[in-house]
Amino acid sequence: MLGIKIVIANLAFLIFYILIMIVLKKYIISRYEKSEEKEKEATRLNTFLIRAIFIISLAMGAIGGFLVGILNSKTHNYLADFFILLIYVLEIFIVAVFVTTTVQARILNQKVKGLFLVRQFVSGLLGYVVMLGIIFLPIVKSLRSDDIKYIYFLPVAFFIGNYLFYIIFLNLQYPKRRLNEGEEKIIKNTLKRFGIESLRVTVLDTLGQKFANLFAAGIFKPQLLVTSYALENLKEDELDAVLVHEIGHIKAKHVQKILFGWLIAILYYLALVFGLESLAGYFVSESKMLNFIRLAILLIGAIQFLFLPSYISRTAEIEADLFVLKSGVKKEVYENALKTLYAINYIKGDVSNALEKIQSHPSLKNRIKILAEAENKVEKGDTHKFKKIYICLVTACAIFATVYLAFGLFLPQEDVKSWSQNIEKIKIEKNIPTLIEIAGSKKEIDLPAKVDITDKKDIETIVKSINKTRKKFSLANTVLNNDYHIEIFEKNGKSHLYSYSSDSGTLIKYVPAVDFNKDKPWWGVNKEIGKIISKYSYGFSNLGSEQESVSSSVYKWFVCVDKDWPKYDNSAYVQTNPANKWYSQQVYNLLPKVSEITGWNFIESGSIRRLYKIYNFQTPIECTHKTVFEKFNDNEAFISFYNIWDVKINGKPIQSYWKFSLNIDGTYKLVDKNDQTGLLLEIVKRIEKKSES
Repeated sequence: MLGIKIVIANLAFLIFYILIMIVLKKYIISRYEKSEEKEKEATRLNTFLIRAIFIISLAMGAIGGFLVGILNSKTHNYLADFFILLIYVLEIFIVAVFVTTTVQARILNQKVKGLFLVRQFVSGLLGYVVMLGIIFLPIVKSLRSDDIKYIYFLPVAFFIGNYLFYIIFLNLQYPKRRLNEGEEKIIKNTLKRFGIESLRVTVLDTLGQKFANLFAAGIFKPQLLVTSYALENLKEDELDAVLVHEIGHIKAKHVQKILFGWLIAILYYLALVFGLESLAGYFVSESKMLNFIRLAILLIGAIQFLFLPSYISRTAEIEADLFVLKSGVKKEVYENALKTLYAINYIKGDVSNALEKIQSHPSLKNRIKILAEAENKVEKGDTHKFKKIYICLVTACAIFATVYLAFGLFLPQEDVKSWSQNIEKIKIEKNIPTLIEIAGSKKEIDLPAKVDITDKKDIETIVKSINKTRKKFSLANTVLNNDYHIEIFEKNGKSHLYSYSSDSGTLIKYVPAVDFNKDKPWWGVNKEIGKIISKYSYGFSNLGSEQESVSSSVYKWFVCVDKDWPKYDNSAYVQTNPANKWYSQQVYNLLPKVSEITGWNFIESGSIRRLYKIYNFQTPIECTHKTVFEKFNDNEAFISFYNIWDVKINGKPIQSYWKFSLNIDGTYKLVDKNDQTGLLLEIVKRIEKKSES
């Protein structure tokens, strides 16, 4: 059923997109045919076509992503989502290529070869796989963790994915060849003037596409890329001038400077958004308001990040333009070369200021203006522009990184400090898969194990992490498999109970019904808590400490025989004769109090083994009762009452004990206890529940 919905949605999407592109195609061709100045109109319409297809394709890609998210919202198989979205993107790409090729064939008289379309499809496919894979990472991470902060990485993922797409596309789209004899003579003469005649020059065969350009490339080993269309359509002096521009890039190491500038821009963007987010998180705790602020921060950061790499690239272009003038090329020659380059590429020479801000190259109009201003002061050109950009970005990066460290990591909120100081301890209980043996039968169940945290620093760390959780008061999603319980005990006797799921990172705050008017239960996702509480060592216990074994050399005397559970008759007694000591008589006075404290009745006898039926558990459980004198002298004796059950946790039996100090004058004191009855009942209930399921 889901597969049919996906196919229908995709068909509807594709038909809608094709209809839009048909309308666009007819509009452009109609405008071209009605125009009187075909060449100028072709340039305007080609520019419009490229921008329109970019905007429409971007919007349709967003719609495709939305459809994938809606249709797969219940299952969210992210690998399947990726491939479905890739199908949407490839459909957009194929239709866009077809429309662009058809329209440009009409208005530009461009006739591309069949090989061009094949290579374009292959390079586009590989490029989009890489680009979408990178863009998908922060989206999937955000969806899995339900944490909007990962979306901050989305603009960076878009930028890196788009850059890699461009690299793949440029390398696979056009076949490469060496310079022919005539081309080599012109280019090598220019390179020789600058002492770089050994520079590698590669021609990109455009296969009929009207694409004229030259590229300085290579991070470690510089090289020059020239399109065949540029070689065919630029005059010798124009080609020389444009070559000098590219040599300017190589001489100034612009490839390395641009990449380094982009890296600093990425770090600045991340420092900005996380710095502002930590600042907002410090002062705002309400979830909806904070999420609104986070989206505003993302928008501010993304807009800045959109302009920064383009500004860095435009700075390199202006420096390379000034290098042309410094190298002795006449301004008029270079201006004519630029005009020819823009004309044969059918690119408008004048764009709006807003649009120019996001372009990697200045507009033709601005480039000519800058050349005119620099003509009489070539030597005064600013050769330290990149240095200034680096200093500004690094300074801003350091400021926002400091804000993040201060408000996000080092500076606990005042309410966290005051609350931490008022906490006596934090008890964390964790369910651990455990091998249980009852009467020779073995089963694995989850058992609660706990740890008590009293260290002030640890308490503050846990409280700080809990406090950072963004609260959601809708409890629709709280039926989760929670494997931790966290209970915070304040010094005034008040306690706070939470549950935590290490799988989903979901933290739930519980509130007693009587407190609903003053407080509300909430839930939120916080993976950080899982990392903090997982480092502690948990031990099985219930109202007591670690289990201890009974010494075999003690004096057995009194035994406890029952609680409120049904007994079976096959009990086994071990009779002993107590020594005639002073504590032999005094212990009788202690028995009623022991029964009151422990819930068991004690009689004079020996060690006894009885079978008990507990709850609805089918198998009777054996318990050995022992009463032992562990130490005694003329004035004081220590007596312990043990219950040892035939229920083992990882090979160790469950046992309870109560230890009393008994004095010769008849006074007594409970000095130690470890009542594991609750743990026994919990194990029985869990095994019974597992057997039923």
